[in-house]
Amino acid sequence: MLEHCDNQVLRTILALARVAGMHPNEIVSLKWAHINWERGFFRVFNDKVQQHDEWYERSIPLFIDLIDELEPLWLQSENEEYVINRYVNRETGTLYPKFVPIAKKAGVGKIPRFFDNCRASVATEVFYIYGAENESRWLGHSQRIAKKHYIMRKGIDFDPTTGKMIVGKDAIRYLPEKREGETVSVLLNSLLQERKLTEQSGKNLETGCCNPL
Repeated sequence: MLEHCDNQVLRTILALARVAGMHPNEIVSLKWAHINWERGFFRVFNDKVQQHDEWYERSIPLFIDLIDELEPLWLQSENEEYVINRYVNRETGTLYPKFVPIAKKAGVGKIPRFFDNCRASVATEVFYIYGAENESRWLGHSQRIAKKHYIMRKGIDFDPTTGKMIVGKDAIRYLPEKREGETVSVLLNSLLQERKLTEQSGKNLETGCCNPL
């Protein structure tokens, strides 16, 4: 659907939903200061739960397909505090993106509970590629909730030899393929070394304080 979004704001909202599995209220409250470009993570706050709840705050890796959308939006921004400044009602924590006509244009039809379906897709892919612990940590819910509401097996193809999910050529690009002995942090460092983010002249990349994996 990305190619059918007519501006970078819509592309970024879609990426945050489909690549990071974020709730609408989390997307609304995401600030540029929450993004730590140097370490390759960003902080997410879910104000739908209590601040003492273990899922109130979490860190998500800057996945490849997220960087591709966040970077151009950052370079277009004019010192805004928040990442998303259109299609948003910050008082209610809701988003009003025009994804119904975009989905129709993309030929995928009407998607019921759009953000929940995006989240379920992310949860399923991360679960089978990176494991239950990372899925729970990055998506911000317990493994019990993940298995009850988000993890899908229907429509997923598995390699009969390895038992792993088969990733198609059009799949979301999360992280480079993990080699034996490498941690997620090592992968992120390698990725960010290969891709130095372009800095707009006179504009410093603000780094937040992310919890390491």
